[in-house]
Amino acid sequence: VLKIRKHIADTKFRTDDFVLTSLSNIENDDEHSSLSGFAIGIVHSGTVKATIDGSAMEFRANDMFLLTDDKRVESFRVSKACVGYVIRFSRSFVENIIVDVEDYMSVYMTFRSHTLLTIPERDAHRLHSVAALLSEVISAQDYLYTDKIISSLFTTCFYTLASILDVCRRSVTISHSHRSSELLHNFMEMLTRDCGKERSVEYYAKQLDITPKYLSIICRKHMNRNASKVIDEAAIRKAKSMLMQSGLSIAEVAEKLNFVSQSFFGKYFKQRVGMSPSRFKAQRF
Repeated sequence: VLKIRKHIADTKFRTDDFVLTSLSNIENDDEHSSLSGFAIGIVHSGTVKATIDGSAMEFRANDMFLLTDDKRVESFRVSKACVGYVIRFSRSFVENIIVDVEDYMSVYMTFRSHTLLTIPERDAHRLHSVAALLSEVISAQDYLYTDKIISSLFTTCFYTLASILDVCRRSVTISHSHRSSELLHNFMEMLTRDCGKERSVEYYAKQLDITPKYLSIICRKHMNRNASKVIDEAAIRKAKSMLMQSGLSIAEVAEKLNFVSQSFFGKYFKQRVGMSPSRFKAQRF
């Protein structure tokens, strides 16, 4: 605990893709109110009082708070005895992690649906251990591949968080206080299941019994992008995951994803990723 306290309290690391800092450091930092991407905070001891989206909240030991760029942090105050930290991942970093669509959607929906989660002490310790190792590497800065090590540890932290959130997701009920929230949740579940074969906004809107225009309005409201963009992101994530499977050829991936031809799949992928499927596959192996 003392080691974690020392490392976390002294660390303030920022890049375009990651932030690792103590809770006390962000009390007077405006960046948390306009973050881009995903952020988690863990309280080790003491308390944090915050107002998020108009709701007053109090976080205590082993509480985790989850923030996305559509949540508004209006105030943030930590007690003098508070020990804890915040880890932020940029949206581009998360989108480039090769993780199954199902896992990504699960994490995303948990972030959207919950701001406060109390996690078991064992899980809190797991996150503390990863964060302590991360901050130790950041403090040393004397490794040959420091940047790659830091990036890998942030990825490890994300996967550790994802596994913890998966357990939490199974044990809590997602509240749909608004019709649009319920529709978005249903859309995301459907997208997880069908993005490998269906990529049209019309298909999902029909399944939800709403118009394509209204589906895009819902996506813009809750996710800051239209339905077509959300579908493309899921389809590309699925494609990347399949391309990483060394036993599958590009032609087989195109067929499994219901593209009319390998050529059309290649154009679709390059327009959205910036490189061809073959180049992406080559870089990963």
